[in-house]
Amino acid sequence: MYLCLKINDMNTTTLQITFTNTDLSVFEPLFKKFKLKTKVIKEEKDDTEMTKEAFFAKVDRARKGKMIHMSREEMKKLMFD
Repeated sequence: MYLCLKINDMNTTTLQITFTNTDLSVFEPLFKKFKLKTKVIKEEKDDTEMTKEAFFAKVDRARKGKMIHMSREEMKKLMFD
């Protein structure tokens, strides 16, 4: 997320910062405390994110699928080799 901050008084400062959408909750209280005006310049969508419904649908499909039983050693070999 790109954000442009402007302080409108005699000493005007304009900042442009870039941070992830998940970090927005950290910055919002600061913006409110200092009464900063904000303007989103560009917001990029993360294609790797999944909706809650899609995630649980995927979990349900996996639970309905064929179960495979294996030992810890077999699992480690599968995952790390």
